[in-house]
Amino acid sequence: MSDCRTRIARISGPARPRGGGFTLLEVMLAMAILALCVVPLLGSITQGLRAASRIERITTASELARNKLAELELETVTDIEETREGVFDPPHEDFAWQAVFSKRPELEMLEEQISGLKTMELRLRVVWLEGGAEQAVEFSTLLVQ
Repeated sequence: MSDCRTRIARISGPARPRGGGFTLLEVMLAMAILALCVVPLLGSITQGLRAASRIERITTASELARNKLAELELETVTDIEETREGVFDPPHEDFAWQAVFSKRPELEMLEEQISGLKTMELRLRVVWLEGGAEQAVEFSTLLVQ
């Protein structure tokens, strides 16, 4: 029996102690599993960053619109329907605005009922380009004097 063991030992080579390392196959398999997990996570992170950027632009546009509305509300209400346009001052020069002053039929009826009353609807639209497409927020208010 010992003769058989000696022959097997000579054929298989010297006995090597099993080390704590990994084989190339194990490392490649671990890398493949890691890649399968990381790729979807990177997509989620990118999508989250895009959403955060979009929310920031919408918030900026909303704040600019509120400030412009407050500025326009301070002006005297006239009976003239008109449209005004402009671009915001730096650092917000990539945002444009359009204000539309209009009379609604119900406002005209109200003015007829109350002498000396002046009313006007103000619709303010703030526009910017994002991803090659035009984006906008719009606010509306009634001006009364």
